[in-house]
Amino acid sequence: MNLLRKVFFAALLLFPASLEGVAQSIPFERGADVSIPTQKMETERLPDLNVARVRHATLFLNGELTVIGGHTNGFVPTATAEYFSDGAWHELPTVYCHDDGFAVAMKSGKVLIGGGHEKPLGIGQTFSVEWYNAETHTFEGFGCLDTKRVMASAVEMDSGQVAISGNWYQQDGVEKYNGEPQFVKVKDVAQQRCFPYIFRTSPDNAVIFSALDTVGHAHGSIIVDRLHGEPFTPSLFREWKPVHIGCSFRPADSFIGDEAQGQYAHLFTVCNNDGQIAIALLQGEEFSLLPTIGQVPMEHNGHPIGWIMPVIADRSVSRAYLMGTSTDDTHIIYILGIDYAQKPAVLTLYYTEPLPDVGLCPPVLTAEGNLAMVGGCQDSNFKAYASVIVFKVGNNEGNLSAMGLPWWWIVLGIVLLAVSLVAYKFYRSYKSHKPYECFEPSTPDNGDLMERITRLMEQEKLFLNPELKVADVAVALGTHSRTVSDCIKAAYDCSFTQFINNYRVDYVKNLLTDHPDKKIQEVYLAAGFASETSFFRTFKQITGMTPREWNSEQNS
Repeated sequence: MNLLRKVFFAALLLFPASLEGVAQSIPFERGADVSIPTQKMETERLPDLNVARVRHATLFLNGELTVIGGHTNGFVPTATAEYFSDGAWHELPTVYCHDDGFAVAMKSGKVLIGGGHEKPLGIGQTFSVEWYNAETHTFEGFGCLDTKRVMASAVEMDSGQVAISGNWYQQDGVEKYNGEPQFVKVKDVAQQRCFPYIFRTSPDNAVIFSALDTVGHAHGSIIVDRLHGEPFTPSLFREWKPVHIGCSFRPADSFIGDEAQGQYAHLFTVCNNDGQIAIALLQGEEFSLLPTIGQVPMEHNGHPIGWIMPVIADRSVSRAYLMGTSTDDTHIIYILGIDYAQKPAVLTLYYTEPLPDVGLCPPVLTAEGNLAMVGGCQDSNFKAYASVIVFKVGNNEGNLSAMGLPWWWIVLGIVLLAVSLVAYKFYRSYKSHKPYECFEPSTPDNGDLMERITRLMEQEKLFLNPELKVADVAVALGTHSRTVSDCIKAAYDCSFTQFINNYRVDYVKNLLTDHPDKKIQEVYLAAGFASETSFFRTFKQITGMTPREWNSEQNS
């Protein structure tokens, strides 16, 4: 039976590799009729906001859904923010109004907020800038933009400086925040823009581009500005144009790279002259289409789909999401799951029941790996919504249809398992003719190996490395990755990742206990978590509480 298990697991190990080879051998053409798996999506309605709002910023901060600024009914800017905690929304005053302003969640744990309309009805621009501290739930005005701005985008560079560009009915340009109250102009731009994409291409550089100018006119040809360097036009933009996101969004949410490895990559949507949407990939300064199995669906069950939101990436599971809505007044919300680490990427289409009383705005990723859409509007800037909807797209492991696996993947898996069983039968027959030969290699003592794995964690604290993989532990112990995984599974009935995350969560608990004044971002980064989202998700899965709830319970 040991050999049978090995043959079975060998088939599983070969499964992804074999599939990748098959996928790469299938020529994919845009417009090819390849069926995309679909799945009805579960939703959860949270309590409504205290203030209906649209054109605001939505973020997930310190384990809390948070909305800042925007305007409410009648197109009147609101100098308020709200955060969701203990099952309710808590309203806060902001220093300034930020209707169509920008918001950047900084590595320091604070949020930089700037710009916005000066008056109701979307009139004018402002210089205003302030900080939001998610730990104390307080706002502080501190500085002034170089240029009055509205409908701008911003992104934090690796240095902690923030690049800002974009405007509406006002001169555009690029400026930066470098730690001083007065922001500094960097350069003029080759093309005027509103709500531009600003994507990092290296630790200190970024590209800036948009489909529309500062008065809402489409650019005939797309020019890409660099934060540092000369502008250029990628060949991709001759056939495909970037899709305009007509509201405040966070370019950093589309990041799928790895700064520690020097990899800077982003996903965004493009459209051709036929109206077909595709997923574009930016790696460094190279623009291309992301290879996908099938094209982005433009309708479902006869309902046309408008893909209107930015791509939101969940790097912890190498999955991204694109939100859209039916354009025939049926009020169905669609989310396209993009498994971008697979080559070519697998797509899955999720859909909801009709949601007529729900606003539309860019969603945000939650700690559970779901998407939350808070507030928004449908057809008019004069009617804002207070609705809060969570779309349950997270935690799909183990569900083949939810993972977006096409039919041929499942068939191939069955074939591989059948081949494995035939091979095992042949081996049994062969072994019966050679009874004195031993074919199975000796296995290490699990107890001794588990001791050595535990020693690596508790003495050398390998789990503090956010890039730690099972292969790294196997190399350190002079054995194989599968041996390490099987040993942990046998001892603790959990995966390698779950095993490591338990150590990380324990480390966080000790830090919170010994250093209660430490900022939460310092804590999770010190413990080896790569992102805030994966930290909050894992902490709650293991403890059943958020870090704040756990801390309160310890101090009560």
